[in-house]
Amino acid sequence: MAERPTLLTIIGALVAIESAVAALAGLLLIVAAGLVTGAITQALEQAGMGSMAAAIAGMLGIFGVLMIVAGAVGIFVALQLLKGKSWARILVTVGAVLNLTAVPVGTIIGLIYIYILWVDKSVKEYFEAAK
Repeated sequence: MAERPTLLTIIGALVAIESAVAALAGLLLIVAAGLVTGAITQALEQAGMGSMAAAIAGMLGIFGVLMIVAGAVGIFVALQLLKGKSWARILVTVGAVLNLTAVPVGTIIGLIYIYILWVDKSVKEYFEAAK
């Protein structure tokens, strides 16, 4: 197998870091859910909206779990990208296309990812050799 291009290694590392941050944010949301339940419940019960605190905590918890799962999947995809798996390249490209809507920084990052993954000669050769 050909040597992995440095630009691909950088993208893989960035995707893994982004995913780890998402998973950490999910963990923080779960912690926040517990704090919301404890801190806000009393105030909302006095206002006659006790069930609202449970709903807020439940939503934060669900979003937290989803972010942890998404982060774990992202780390897995990043590792497979570094191994030259074509499906991982496609998934990272989909993420890059979605980034295009986050003007201006996401657009720039998305375009750079797309260019490196699909136009850069060394990266194209790496994925061809990995087949």
